[in-house]
Amino acid sequence: MKILLLTSDIDGPGVGFDAKYSKKVIENPDEIYVFHFGERNDQEKKIYSLNKKNIFNSFIKFKKIYKEEKIDLTHIRGFIGNDQFFWILFLIIIRAKYIITLSSQLNTYNLNNKLFFNNPDIKGLKKDKKNDLNIINSIRNKINKIITPILKKIYLFCFGNFFIKKSKGIIAYSNYELTFVKKYKVKKKIIYEPFFDEQKEKINLTDDFEFDKSKVNIVYWGRLDYEMKGLDRLIEFTKKIFKEKNYNNVKIHLMGPNYNFGLEKIEMEIKKNNLSDIIKIHSKEIWSKSNQPLKKADYSILLAKWDGSPRSLRESINYNVPIIISEETNFEDLVKSTNCGIVLKQNNTEEINTFIKNLVSKNYTIINKHKESCNEAKKIISNDYYRKTMLNFYYDI
Repeated sequence: MKILLLTSDIDGPGVGFDAKYSKKVIENPDEIYVFHFGERNDQEKKIYSLNKKNIFNSFIKFKKIYKEEKIDLTHIRGFIGNDQFFWILFLIIIRAKYIITLSSQLNTYNLNNKLFFNNPDIKGLKKDKKNDLNIINSIRNKINKIITPILKKIYLFCFGNFFIKKSKGIIAYSNYELTFVKKYKVKKKIIYEPFFDEQKEKINLTDDFEFDKSKVNIVYWGRLDYEMKGLDRLIEFTKKIFKEKNYNNVKIHLMGPNYNFGLEKIEMEIKKNNLSDIIKIHSKEIWSKSNQPLKKADYSILLAKWDGSPRSLRESINYNVPIIISEETNFEDLVKSTNCGIVLKQNNTEEINTFIKNLVSKNYTIINKHKESCNEAKKIISNDYYRKTMLNFYYDI
């Protein structure tokens, strides 16, 4: 069976699993063709760049390979956006079978905040031109945030719903995602992406990293994106811990690079709410040089407002570190089926308070149960599980 994967830049951040690692997992990697919106061309590995500046030539190249190689199915990541629009339309015109990975694009927060149009890249530009483009991008972002919810509603009404109906199947990361497409009578499947530990063991500056073992240590591992990654929610969670008598038994460690002034916002909230005894911000070097702190944590936390299949959570489970998540991170089903952590729903005050009391009382019976349950969760995010699930879905279609 020949599969064509259509995705964003496979060498860029946050691309997801579909294109980047499929050749490592699918049994016949030679039957996986990748078309992406980045620059890399590697015909030997069947990786082809789609030139945005000359979309007509890209269509010709795509159709030629599609016909010559007799592609059975096209798998496209996401369906909302100026890139995806033309390509799905093209797939429909040439009567190609395709399936869509939702990639959290129908999540309410994503619909209202994730920009519809991408800003021009500033890589390779001279310093003065970079500054000019940064100013232009800043203005574009402000305009984009106002028009994005309107544009997306129009897009969904005019095209998005049609694109879903015409697809042969939908891949989601959770039941939460599937709630947005329940009305469409297409095949649906929940897929968990496997985790590949690609961190090179360089001179690990933090091999001897140790937490204060008298405390329950919770790690946030990733970029300090205040809005999307739900760091405002993490602050609210910390404030609830601070109200407890034994709050000093818990330490929350933030590890990752600054993003869009997220660090400054966090520092302001820590100072404003007197949370410095509970929250510690580590240098980004610790995050970039080693994964030892994450391996040694009691819990990993991510209360994101939308996410696809976060690497930090897959990484945590792989290290037997249980996870504290929001339902929008798309790991709710995994957590509930395996007990490898806890889902903190914003309206479930009772469950949150019970969990906090377990933390401040250092209830290691609960903590250790969560850790042991990671063994079961690991099987579900393994290569073998992914291979079987994905191949079965492909062949069903």
